[in-house]
Amino acid sequence: MNTDAKNIWQWGYLLNNSSEIFQLSGDVSNKIAAGEVVERPVNVVKELVENAVDASAEKITVEIAEGGLNLIKVMDDGKGIFPEDIEKTIDRFATSKIRDINDVYELSSFGFRGEALAAISSVCDFSLVSKRKGYDCLELKSSFGGQPVVKPAAGIEGTIVTVKNLFGNLPARRKFLKSSSAEQREIVKFIRHFMLTNYHLSLRLIVDEKEFFLFPKNESMLDRARKIFKEKKIVHLTNKYENLKIEAVISTPEVQKFRRDSIVLSVNGRVIKDNMLTQAVIQAYKRLIPEGKFPLAAIRLDISPSYMDVNVHPAKLFVKFLNSGEIFSFVYDSILEKLESLTPHSYD
Repeated sequence: MNTDAKNIWQWGYLLNNSSEIFQLSGDVSNKIAAGEVVERPVNVVKELVENAVDASAEKITVEIAEGGLNLIKVMDDGKGIFPEDIEKTIDRFATSKIRDINDVYELSSFGFRGEALAAISSVCDFSLVSKRKGYDCLELKSSFGGQPVVKPAAGIEGTIVTVKNLFGNLPARRKFLKSSSAEQREIVKFIRHFMLTNYHLSLRLIVDEKEFFLFPKNESMLDRARKIFKEKKIVHLTNKYENLKIEAVISTPEVQKFRRDSIVLSVNGRVIKDNMLTQAVIQAYKRLIPEGKFPLAAIRLDISPSYMDVNVHPAKLFVKFLNSGEIFSFVYDSILEKLESLTPHSYD
């Protein structure tokens, strides 16, 4: 190629390639979203269990194998999905929970973004079987974000979501995961924490084809906490102030732990991490247990959705409170009042 011809070719290339910004394909964007929403198997379990509760399920079965890497299956007795909606379930930003941005600040559901199933289905062999009362049962299958296939299926009212070979198409992601036993521990921990503050639900966990535990429906919070904490020296409390309501199970001062991870927090049933609420619990025990030791506590805080923002973290693990100082004082005062009322026989 002579010099003139080469210059003409280079000029033509620049004219035809004058953009460096490209719209990512749905396949790529879903896998990137999966990195935010689905970091580990426990995130899949969390999203599917919360979806089941949003569907008015009262009985949930979770089955896992190899720490959730080989299998995660969540079965519920919820209201099921309309047949015409089943393909939409794995479309990104498709949701039944909200209609406009204002709904985000009045949420009564766990989910709302419409990202979870799209993200999950892009990184696994995915199956969803669902039946709505009075409608046909259908099954949707999609392999690692591929074209979904929908066909008739046999099933009872409710939904079954099956996730196999999680991150099988992303070996780089798999190598950052912990051992299957460590991933299993995280799943068990999440379910126990979720069931502590959603004690009206029934949940059965099956691990590697064996029943791991079963929480029956409509236990009291105190009975549920005794099973999960394996501790008798705990007491129940409730309190209310304006738009705030607390229900909690807390340990007596004799119970002293070396780690603070036995302080379980939830807001409107959503398990969260929040340093402010954790400190409110710890400070209430300040003169009752030595520094560096921590109580057991399961805190369920109910608050008007308009007083908080849950849209601050991809996995919805954190919330932002409008009146955090007032909430701190309410939780602290509620726990301290209960502790001060205790006698040695309060928990016998």
